[in-house]
Amino acid sequence: MTPKAHRWIGEMEEIAETFKELGLSEHIFHGAADVYRLVEQTSLGKETSQECNRDRPLKDIIATLFQEDISNNL
Repeated sequence: MTPKAHRWIGEMEEIAETFKELGLSEHIFHGAADVYRLVEQTSLGKETSQECNRDRPLKDIIATLFQEDISNNL
């Protein structure tokens, strides 16, 4: 998912709007869009599909997201 995170931001926002129009809570989809937006701004989001390590442990993904988010917001 990480190399294609940018593609999912708009999708999540569209789903959120649909839910809102139906009177359902759209918050989870705005949150998902925020996660994809975060991933897009990191080295993980800049990888190509060929460069992406599909066997990368979840803890390494979380550590990268955390470290790079902190660095980007300083």
